[in-house]
Amino acid sequence: MRGITSNPNCPYCANVEDLEHLLWFCPKATQIWCHVYSNEWYCSRLLLPWKDWIIQNMKGNNHNSYLFLISLWTIWKNRNKIVFESKTTYNHESVKLISNYAKEIFQAFTWMLL
Repeated sequence: MRGITSNPNCPYCANVEDLEHLLWFCPKATQIWCHVYSNEWYCSRLLLPWKDWIIQNMKGNNHNSYLFLISLWTIWKNRNKIVFESKTTYNHESVKLISNYAKEIFQAFTWMLL
């Protein structure tokens, strides 16, 4: 009832799924990262260890940190939609959602600091 699956494989590419794969190496996640940021940004991050990449991108109270966190959340939500609801989310929808949420959150926090 909690929505836990017994299938250890990624719903997109059938590789063994762990957080690193789901959020970093899966082709679906890679496509989202490259659309949200750029191919160069994604490739440069591959030089960092997984945990350092997460920590580095979560630092700060700026638009990029919000963009990063919302991207992680969106990739996770998309994965759950396909696994538990058999619903596919298209990349252009995800990128638009990520961009809009990050903009709203950044504006809200900026406004609160004024």
